[in-house]
Amino acid sequence: MRKQHTKALMGKAIIKYVLLGCLLVLVLIGCTNKDKIPGDVLPREEMEKVMWDMVQADRFSSQFLERDSIARKDIKTENLKLYEKVFQVHKITKEEFVHSFQFYLSRPDINKVLFDTMAARANRRRADVYTNPEMAQ
Repeated sequence: MRKQHTKALMGKAIIKYVLLGCLLVLVLIGCTNKDKIPGDVLPREEMEKVMWDMVQADRFSSQFLERDSIARKDIKTENLKLYEKVFQVHKITKEEFVHSFQFYLSRPDINKVLFDTMAARANRRRADVYTNPEMAQ
């Protein structure tokens, strides 16, 4: 009987330590900085600039290349060339961009800030063009 009592106490102690360990893990996870961006991911401000330039490349493609009968034949290749130029300007690789883009897609909270900032920039640019049409050139 004494052995059963000792086993029961040991079982309760083990459960107590397991629960304490789980609680400690939850506290550590809860205390991590959720807005921290890993070192191998482009910072949000830089990603915003790259994305903005890629949108501009797409805009150029849709406004000019798709109308050009020669370029239209291979529009995908021309788009890829424009993207490569964007990567060169920002001194990043396609792989770095894709990795960063996938990170931002996996984090809707940070992604929303990125796209909201880009939308605000586009709205400011649109308002500037309406008040000063020479800027559109």
